[in-house]
Amino acid sequence: MINSTEARLDTEFRDLREKRGDSYVYQRFSEQTNPDLAMVARQIHARGYRGEKFVHGDAIMDDGSLTDDIDKARGSYVDYYLGYEMGENGERTPVSTLRKVNIPYGGTLDDLPAYALCKDRIYAKDREWLDSLPNPQRVIKEISSFAHVPEVGPMAGFELLRNALQDSLGSHEIWLFSMVADRYESLVKNFGPVAVRQIGEAVPIDDPRVNHVKLIPAIVDTDLFLQQVHDSIMNEENESQKRRIVRSFYMFTESLADYDMSTDVATMSRQLRSESQDAQTTTTLRNFGSHGSSVAGEGFGDYIKTLGRDVSVWTQPDEFDFASWADRREVRRRIESGSIISTVDRLNSINDELFELRHPDKKTDVAAKGQFLDDIEYRGERSGRWFHFPWSQSLVHYLEQSDHQDLRTFRNRNLITMDEQAKLLRSKILVAGLSVGSSIVEQLTHNGIGGTMILGDYDSLSITNLNRVDAGMPQVGMKKIDIAAIKASELDPYVHQVHFREGISADDMAEIAKLKPDIIFEAVDDLTVKALLRQFASRHKIPLIMGSDVGDKSIIDIERHDQRLTAEFNGKLNHEEVGIMMAGGLTDRDKSKLTAKLIGVSNASSRLIDSSMDKTLGGFPQLETTAKIAGSLATIAAREILLGREVKSGRYVASPKGILNLQSQSTLVETMQTLNRFRQSRRDQS
Repeated sequence: MINSTEARLDTEFRDLREKRGDSYVYQRFSEQTNPDLAMVARQIHARGYRGEKFVHGDAIMDDGSLTDDIDKARGSYVDYYLGYEMGENGERTPVSTLRKVNIPYGGTLDDLPAYALCKDRIYAKDREWLDSLPNPQRVIKEISSFAHVPEVGPMAGFELLRNALQDSLGSHEIWLFSMVADRYESLVKNFGPVAVRQIGEAVPIDDPRVNHVKLIPAIVDTDLFLQQVHDSIMNEENESQKRRIVRSFYMFTESLADYDMSTDVATMSRQLRSESQDAQTTTTLRNFGSHGSSVAGEGFGDYIKTLGRDVSVWTQPDEFDFASWADRREVRRRIESGSIISTVDRLNSINDELFELRHPDKKTDVAAKGQFLDDIEYRGERSGRWFHFPWSQSLVHYLEQSDHQDLRTFRNRNLITMDEQAKLLRSKILVAGLSVGSSIVEQLTHNGIGGTMILGDYDSLSITNLNRVDAGMPQVGMKKIDIAAIKASELDPYVHQVHFREGISADDMAEIAKLKPDIIFEAVDDLTVKALLRQFASRHKIPLIMGSDVGDKSIIDIERHDQRLTAEFNGKLNHEEVGIMMAGGLTDRDKSKLTAKLIGVSNASSRLIDSSMDKTLGGFPQLETTAKIAGSLATIAAREILLGREVKSGRYVASPKGILNLQSQSTLVETMQTLNRFRQSRRDQS
């Protein structure tokens, strides 16, 4: 089974390569999200530096990466870029790397390795300017570990730099470099001395593991970069040098829309492309005119917020990171095509709670809270993740996964500990049947149980279901599975869902086995499927819970197939009866008899029995209150089982009459009359 993240990456790689004309394709990640790839990136960094003779062999450790004191750009505040060469069969070979180092929350410029290395040699005016920045942690980012393996040309690194720069457009980021002198001079030749500006004297490296290199401190203003390259072209008198900068400008504006560039940059880009047959063609630029205006196009954040707001079929919502150029481009395309017609951003209303979650020891620290909120406001739409919900054609802003899930389960603590909550969020849940099952899915999601939801139901919502399914008239006619799935995704879009839209049958058991559910909720009407699920649970040693609403009683049947030899249906049906269910093709009499045994006459009230014989009813009578209680009790039982606590097999009945000491709804005489009518109807069926 293809990993969904890998499948999405394959699609992204193909799309990016086609849209931007890349020779290579790229991926963004952190050490937390992908530690294995972080090690690959560090190894490429070492190979690249060794190939360019920046370091000797003794600077490289046994794992193939540079020693910690040479390669200091590591940790939770580092974003990685990794470039891949694509093979003929789609295989990916990592060949280039770049890292963006952020200042930790509450930190200073000294926390950046490059700045700490060169700060004593920074020019006084630049040092004064850097020190005057009110919030350097927002804008200053160190670019580090920029390298490619010796087997590929410099274009691999060049394209990687373009990818990172286009991701950063509109972010107001200022990149701080500490580059080997030769590499700095190469970038100046390609972009001009203003776009890549030296801000200090060269720093010699006196280390026997490092060749006699000098590092030059330099900066790039990402928002002004293209404008400055444009101005370098306009001011450059050396035609050979101008052609070099033109080629860089052409490449770095590849696939950008006009709204990503200032007016004159967009004009120059269009002019170049109209005069050029391919990306290598040069131009004399004689028709460009003067510098023109520097008025930027409409900002991305403003653009998506200008939109105003029919429920259909659920699909796994697409996730977007607005720090990524590719994701911003795709969202623009969807807006322009009409597949996104509204945006929802509620993050500003939860930032106080997010501060309390992340920094519980600073609840009363007004300055710390102010800085935290300012940082979030500064990042704006680039913080967290955005999800496109196709059923409502909306784009909704969420926190990062860990923050969202921690914050939405914050009030569970310490009724559920952090470790317990993390374990529950990792579990895989199968819910078969989505009438009572819809209440179970709702309860599970609210309680933070289930990182993967496996849902199965073929039925559609009818108006008579509205007495117990949490939905409204707009959802009548929709598949029950879509109603439950949409609610779950809007509560937590990070939860992965797998659907069996035609219900669950014997043909699906092999696929369900591959998904490896940790627990099964059975809430189906089909007796054959009930038996199939128990056979599956017994074979794979998975606990099974059945929640039933029986009149005013809520019944929970628990079968611990994971612990010991447990009889199917807890022994309420014999082997022959289970065999009849497995065979299928049950008659109405079979169904009536087996259902009665499963429920137990003692659990059926006089009114329920009477209703079951009422031919004017379109189905079995059920109440929403009872279904909700059954869903809640089933969820509690699952929580305890998943956390390894003792929950025994058996039947558990919640009766409001017993709990609240309620008056009986029928007299003894009425009850006896109803039972006699029921027995007579059974004899008539036989």
